[in-house]
Amino acid sequence: TGGSLFTYSIEAGNNPTSYDIAKGAATWLTVNPETGQVSGIAPILPFIVQQQIQLLAINDGGTGTATLTITITPATPVISSAATAEGTANSGFQYQIEASNLPTEYQIAGFPAGYSVDMDSGLITGSPTGQASFTGQIFAGNAGGTGFATLAVTIHRPVPAITSPLTASGVNGTAFSYQITA
Repeated sequence: TGGSLFTYSIEAGNNPTSYDIAKGAATWLTVNPETGQVSGIAPILPFIVQQQIQLLAINDGGTGTATLTITITPATPVISSAATAEGTANSGFQYQIEASNLPTEYQIAGFPAGYSVDMDSGLITGSPTGQASFTGQIFAGNAGGTGFATLAVTIHRPVPAITSPLTASGVNGTAFSYQITA
């Protein structure tokens, strides 16, 4: 699995004096020349990949070879973005899904009408029309699986907009009155 430790032991007959792997085969792998222990941290990739590694067992009679096929499966994405989001009614809403392990697609569920997600980038957008709170699910996936989290969204009322005139006049010694309209 991408991002995790891979180990393999080269086994050979005829008393090898050292072990190796072909140069340039996989830069993420190392081999202990005395024991034949191959190890390394598998690369994080968004897709399933197969790598072929040429194994070498060496003694004074020559070098024996064999080909090892390693299948690297991506690790399931883990969502790391905030579990809460806020917005304002009658304004555009945006929230970016963030996740590890190179997601290749994003999805949402349980969101009211008017919200959508860009399946490639993970950007959720919407146009909330009223004050509301809801909980939806966010997903990030790749060939290794799908990670998910719950997102609590709170949409606040818009800030009042004062619409009454911004100037007023009065007469000295008489009662003054002004109506604020918003």
